[in-house]
Amino acid sequence: MAEEETGDGGLEAGPRSAHAIIQVVVGVRPVLGHEAAQEVAVTSFGNSNSVQVTVPPKRQRSYAPDQPNGSEARAFTFDAVLPEGASNDDVFTTTGMERMVEAAIDGYSVTFFAFGHTGSGKTHTIIGPRLSQAHGAASSAMQPAAAAAAAAAAGAHGGDSGDGGSGDGGGEGDGAAAAAAAASRREDGVLRRCVHATFASIHGRAGARVVAVGASCVEVYNDVATDLLNHDTAAKPLQVRRTERDTFCCVGLTERPCASASAAMQCMQGALHARATRAHRLNEHSSRSHCIMTFTFASQELGGAEKGAAGGLRRYGKLVLVDLAGSERLRDTGTSDVNRSAVKETGHINRSLFILGQVLAALHAQSQGEDTHVPYRDSKLTQLLWDGLRDTGMVLMLACLGPTAAAAKESHSTLHFASTAQRVKMGHSHEWPLCCAALVLHCTVLCCSALRRAVMRCAAPRCDALRRAVMRCAAL
Repeated sequence: MAEEETGDGGLEAGPRSAHAIIQVVVGVRPVLGHEAAQEVAVTSFGNSNSVQVTVPPKRQRSYAPDQPNGSEARAFTFDAVLPEGASNDDVFTTTGMERMVEAAIDGYSVTFFAFGHTGSGKTHTIIGPRLSQAHGAASSAMQPAAAAAAAAAAGAHGGDSGDGGSGDGGGEGDGAAAAAAAASRREDGVLRRCVHATFASIHGRAGARVVAVGASCVEVYNDVATDLLNHDTAAKPLQVRRTERDTFCCVGLTERPCASASAAMQCMQGALHARATRAHRLNEHSSRSHCIMTFTFASQELGGAEKGAAGGLRRYGKLVLVDLAGSERLRDTGTSDVNRSAVKETGHINRSLFILGQVLAALHAQSQGEDTHVPYRDSKLTQLLWDGLRDTGMVLMLACLGPTAAAAKESHSTLHFASTAQRVKMGHSHEWPLCCAALVLHCTVLCCSALRRAVMRCAAPRCDALRRAVMRCAAL
């Protein structure tokens, strides 16, 4: 699939008719210090948006390219492939996340999720070393330099209040701490960057539109949904129920209003502090759950004399950031059968990711005209991601890979998963707005239930397609 570029080199953030629902970007984390002696099996080619992985044959456990029936190199092409050594700033720029944040504020449903095996750098990219380091949840996949910078920055910022400011560095003359803090900010994750881009955009719209921001955070652990913003230890797991809009919601989920970037980050810091983690052979602070961070935007154009007292158009969008737990094998993590809780965790993680792959495969089959059942109800994870996957918004997937031969099979599986996601085609509903009160009223008058459902599911601020559909329905 060819990459769609704009002037600054990022992916185009917007609906792409006759293209895939899911844009896929691939990133290969750097080789870590303890991996220096291992063979490198994954090579990225940013100029051609392709990545190559050298996979040993199934009967061969070890990486041995010099054997007669040795390893095989396989290449994949995606929307974009990050160059070797790419920083989180490069991820944010290449994926066009700033424009996707703008789209969410404008009424789109935007989903960004990271997929990959354990230790491939997902949490480092989504959460960032500065935020995760502050709560002891940093992924072992982060670069050693970034980890050191994060630790220094945490001390320089006095724990980091979440506003992302420069701070006083703990002392006016402490240049080393200030330099470490600056290096850490360059590695801030997608979460923090999106939050600051959100409020910068809202500030730029002041006087033309008022925007209310809400934040929520759900953890899916052992296929049980938990509200991470509810710190009551006696709280019961969330019930996931289907809504009239053919989506799923968590009953009783806490959503906190956020008036500033600092408030939003403090909210997420508290939520992520409660996330389940566990150490094993591949990762000292491995995420044992899927984390779904959602920001909702309710905006209204400020009313003038021509718009009446009710004001202008109302729009409702959302930005969903998903840090998936990594797929893994028990023999690789060093988990024994005696540790039943760890075995249970691994089983639920792998099962939910397998079902997610089945959902994407079924959506691809449907886009090819096949009458295929989509098993999105089989897992809490796919239920909560269904609103983004079902062709009503914009979805961006970051496929995270480990570079070494020891993880070659897992990297190959991740690339196969990403290829399946990229082949899912979208339909016409991708062009429809999330909410338009006038058209909803027309649909009600016309008693067209199918069109009314479509209006409630749509995900863009434009109304032309719906207007034409209403006219056709009226003619009938």
